[in-house]
Amino acid sequence: MLSTLSIGLICLNSLMLMMIEPSLRFLSVFFEVTSAFGTVGLSMGITPFLKPLSKIIIIFTMFIGRLGPLTMATIWTYIPSKGLSYSEEDITIG
Repeated sequence: MLSTLSIGLICLNSLMLMMIEPSLRFLSVFFEVTSAFGTVGLSMGITPFLKPLSKIIIIFTMFIGRLGPLTMATIWTYIPSKGLSYSEEDITIG
């Protein structure tokens, strides 16, 4: 599930970038998106030449990669439970 979600996000973002930037090589775009998802900081040197929409997609990919796809999926599908109460406790310091 987690691997499928990650690979799907990388492929989808690579496809969107290729549609926006048709003059770039697929391998360069795929490397940029994979690097952004892994937040490793590597680049093929094409990032400064991307259009603003492409940069937003790269930023979104970095954000999802930093938080993690499982965290994002949990946030998007979270349904609060009724009748749930959190315990409270006074903490003594000193």
